[in-house]
Amino acid sequence: MDSLLKDIRYSIRVLLKNPAFAIIATVSLALGISANSAIFSIMDKLLVRSLPVKAPEQIVLLSAESINPRFLNQLFSYPDFVDYRDHNQVLSGLIAFITAEARIGTAEETDRVSVEIVSGNYFDALGVPAVKGRTFLPEEDRTPGTHAVVVLSHGTWQRRFSSDPNIVGKLVVLNNSSYTVVGVAPKGFTGMRVEFPSELWVPAMMRSQLIPGTIPVLNRRFAWLRLAGRLKPNVSIEQAQASLDVLARQVREAHTASGDRHLPFYERRMLLEPGGKGISFLRRELNRTLKLLMAVVGLLLLIACANVATLLLARSAVRRKEIAVRLALGASRGRLVRQLLTESLLLSVVGAGTGLLLVPWWNDLLLAFQRNINLRQTSLGESVDTRVLGFTIVVSVLCSAIFGLAPALQSSRSELVPALKDSEFFSGRREWRWSLRNLLVVAQVALALLMLIGAGLFVKSLRNLFAIDPGFRTEKILLVPIELPRQRYSGGKANQFFRQLSERLKALPGVEAVATASITPLSGSVGNMSVIIEGYQAKPNENVGIDYNQVGPGYHDLMGIPIVQGRGFTEQDKEGAPGVIVINEALARLYFPNQNPIGKRVSSGPGNPWWQIIGVTRDFKTQHLTEVPIPHLDLPALQHPYGNFARVLIRATAEPAKLLPAVQQEVKAVDRSATIVGASTVSEEFNNSIAPARMATILTSLFGLLALLLASVGLYGVMVYSVTRRTREIGIRMALGAQRWEVLGLVLRDGIAIVGLGVALGMASAFAATRLIVSQLYGVSATDPRTFVAVSLILTGVALLASYLPARRATRIDPMAALRYE
Repeated sequence: MDSLLKDIRYSIRVLLKNPAFAIIATVSLALGISANSAIFSIMDKLLVRSLPVKAPEQIVLLSAESINPRFLNQLFSYPDFVDYRDHNQVLSGLIAFITAEARIGTAEETDRVSVEIVSGNYFDALGVPAVKGRTFLPEEDRTPGTHAVVVLSHGTWQRRFSSDPNIVGKLVVLNNSSYTVVGVAPKGFTGMRVEFPSELWVPAMMRSQLIPGTIPVLNRRFAWLRLAGRLKPNVSIEQAQASLDVLARQVREAHTASGDRHLPFYERRMLLEPGGKGISFLRRELNRTLKLLMAVVGLLLLIACANVATLLLARSAVRRKEIAVRLALGASRGRLVRQLLTESLLLSVVGAGTGLLLVPWWNDLLLAFQRNINLRQTSLGESVDTRVLGFTIVVSVLCSAIFGLAPALQSSRSELVPALKDSEFFSGRREWRWSLRNLLVVAQVALALLMLIGAGLFVKSLRNLFAIDPGFRTEKILLVPIELPRQRYSGGKANQFFRQLSERLKALPGVEAVATASITPLSGSVGNMSVIIEGYQAKPNENVGIDYNQVGPGYHDLMGIPIVQGRGFTEQDKEGAPGVIVINEALARLYFPNQNPIGKRVSSGPGNPWWQIIGVTRDFKTQHLTEVPIPHLDLPALQHPYGNFARVLIRATAEPAKLLPAVQQEVKAVDRSATIVGASTVSEEFNNSIAPARMATILTSLFGLLALLLASVGLYGVMVYSVTRRTREIGIRMALGAQRWEVLGLVLRDGIAIVGLGVALGMASAFAATRLIVSQLYGVSATDPRTFVAVSLILTGVALLASYLPARRATRIDPMAALRYE
């Protein structure tokens, strides 16, 4: 230990005597390590980490998959849940849950919390015991509205209740109703949703009290719960799925016979998927992107390590005499290697410590691309925890081994006599061109080119995405989602609120038009319904699933969605008038080929009213910017009233965001209890729809530029070292009559050889590696020749500039000074 401490103290003194070298090495490592730690932080939470529950590998999520591949029903009614829970043979436990928001505190307070509404066996089935008090009892899960109890998350107990040791038994007010605290969940457990951690849990039987005005909990037609189960030992997902298929059809047939046709399992089958990591929409969106970025930052770290190794090799030549003296005094080669590795480890630790300071910045940058994420609420915003710290420590140790071992071994092989005489370093003897130092720079150039070509392909792909015509206007439209209290706006009363609000908004300066809709294109929300189309004979087992929306009068005109046949909705298409719909061209082509669809009829099911088609719109993107047009229909909101939520769309004459304060005032003037839920613009939603592509493009470009910078610094350092070594040789050449341009060419030749080999290896590597990202590109080949050539020329130009500067310095060497250099 005493020897190790001496090595550390000596290493600190050595680094302090060479601040320029220490700063460059630390910054290089900090950039590489921080980027890796930040990507790992997000990737760990989304793709690696399991929920803190008992045996998470046994947890599965249940969905009902339609024969129509676009139909995936993830919600079930509470009675269906009870039947599946009590009669299945393959799950040791089945839970139901759904996330909601509620106001906490008195009516005057506006603070909102995330509440998970759960079945009574939720905590027991997951194997999550309370750290204070208890979880829910069986009798609290039987009768609606009889047990107003709540379990707090550990974080909520600490933040909102100051870790009150007597919290159990106290009251919490949620949406103006009182709930008794019965327990506190363990630290780290925040429910089933990864991005939106739950702060409180209430029993499913209290849903109507928590959210007044909703359909009764025990209504079998009311599908509102997500289901998750725990597999019994030795039962596979496939076996469980087959068994639950049979059970679900038995449940459906039993209740269909009694006249209750409920939605789940109408031409569907059960679908089970692993659920031990919880539910995450970002996991689906960012799976491939995060893996790509992890590979990219791994390459960046390799470049950083190669850069530091190059610097260490250059310094080892300067320290030859020091090392020779230590060997002459009796130090063993192993002892010297240990000392040099200690210096490398110290550099790596300092770089890692500096990098950890940058991790939160990288983390915020990563999450800034994602829609519907509140960093203050989500655990993804916690960038540095024990797992990330452990990852960073492991990476720093590996880095010190990668960049420190070769220089340490090479330095310890010093020849004593020449080194003590100082007769080799400046002897003018030509060094072998492909030394380890030069090969490291070749590797840096090759890896930098690989990263830059990938970035170039993503830039081209993103440009193609932005060039796609979404089929609607994206500029100067403000979106204001508004949520109304359910107990006051049931039975279609919400339409009165939105009509009154629209009239007030139209009178505001800078407003061109106002309309409403339940969903807007590319917002991430989806509406699906099964329909019957007059004159269309469905194929056996075919479920005619249609994407749909509820929109107000003037919606198509405001959004710039052209009506190519017929007309759009007007104020006359109201309740009591004949039922009408507007369809898109994709629906017309599929179900009315070579026909005029105007006047044709569609229904939502047997025995339901017919809706007449009055207009056909041009196809527009509804869910994804790259999607093939899908069948879509719009329902008039005046005939199909909004519930307690709708989006108000405002077309502005100038910058739409400037209208928001005035809009907020008008909303409160109509009803102070109305809540604006995250206002945005259509342009922002358009950008959000391609967030993974934007993130991949911007971050790979940023990392590629960093790689180019590090490779250029490495090349510059090698060329400076080469010029220094050859100072006497260059002086002799110039004394014998060599011209400046000849000396310039002599030095540049080495730089060109290094760059040329690096570019060749990088091109070959990119040609093979970019094929792995072909699925993430749009409208561009993975081997696009223009990108390969353009990026190669840019990198070559920058690298040659890094070589030219030391070469130009060599031409200014004074021959007389050079001859006296030793």
